[in-house]
Amino acid sequence: MKKICMYFFSGTGMTKYVVDRLSAEFERHHLSVDCFKIEDASMHHVTLSEYDALGIAYPTHALNAPKIVINFVKSLPQSNDMNTFIVHTCSSENHRANHASSNLLIKKLSKRGYRVFNNQLIEMPSNFAHKDSEAEVINTLKRADKRIPHIAKSVVALKSHLANNSFSSKKVLPFLARIQWLGAPIT
Repeated sequence: MKKICMYFFSGTGMTKYVVDRLSAEFERHHLSVDCFKIEDASMHHVTLSEYDALGIAYPTHALNAPKIVINFVKSLPQSNDMNTFIVHTCSSENHRANHASSNLLIKKLSKRGYRVFNNQLIEMPSNFAHKDSEAEVINTLKRADKRIPHIAKSVVALKSHLANNSFSSKKVLPFLARIQWLGAPIT
């Protein structure tokens, strides 16, 4: 692997924090990395066939990938088994349902010919229901910073890392949580 294309959506900057550090780790492995914001994707004329792998990063929204990310994936060109990895962030890594937030995204990518081989969840400071204290933020960022080099290493090695989720966390909870998509455009 020599060249990676990463698309990301980062509403509050937490996912961008991870993407910046992950990109630096890939460069330490002598890979070229191009990063693009999903919301600006239409302005970039990227030829994915020039890359060895595609990365998609996003914050978990209501146990799912944000709708903007799902719609972006629907707009991707057909692929012939392109190596693809996902990195998603959330404020509660231990909540098993958050691991399943990529399931719909993986399904859409697979239908378009992308081979998702690695799906990683990284805990980041909470900025949704409550704000973490400064000490909690520092500790959470230290844990993320410690984990990112391991994630980069597994991606570079094309190591498979896919969670095995229960039926309820894989299907039921994300489906119910997608109801929030109906109200999201209003806010």
